[in-house]
Amino acid sequence: TYAPLSFTARRALFEIPDNAYGNPHYVTLAGGGPATILSPGNMFFSGQPIGVSSTTQLATLYNNSSSTVSVTGINASGDFTQSNSCDGTLEPFSYCSIDISFKPTVSGLSVGTLTETDNSSSTPQTISLQGTGVALLLSTQYLNFSPQLVGVTSPAQTVILENSGTSAVGIT
Repeated sequence: TYAPLSFTARRALFEIPDNAYGNPHYVTLAGGGPATILSPGNMFFSGQPIGVSSTTQLATLYNNSSSTVSVTGINASGDFTQSNSCDGTLEPFSYCSIDISFKPTVSGLSVGTLTETDNSSSTPQTISLQGTGVALLLSTQYLNFSPQLVGVTSPAQTVILENSGTSAVGIT
């Protein structure tokens, strides 16, 4: 059996000592890591307002082989979308970029998967996607009050709380 510990190709010579004619006998062993590598293994998008697309996060597909790889599909599921520069083929030892974004439809945790398929031995490969949608939005999370004299009230500052969800929210 062979279990690669790195992404580089390995070669070895297996010697079989025996008492038969032409001894010892040899078997050449060759192996390598995966032909294509999709990274990272997972992504998380936090605190994204419902119905608003997040900024993108970057994934990379790397061709770790000396042959051209045909990329046959890159798909995102759930509330996640992708765009990529993979253009159908990936030249030897090159990479392409995959931009992933999250546009939640509900508050709370959303899960999805980015799946990449190609004609290599590594296919299919996936990235686990998670994101949190939020229905309540604050206009700011930080207020800065200028120095005040003791006993003097500062000017008021406003924080707007917006419910972008579809149901009423109780505030206590």
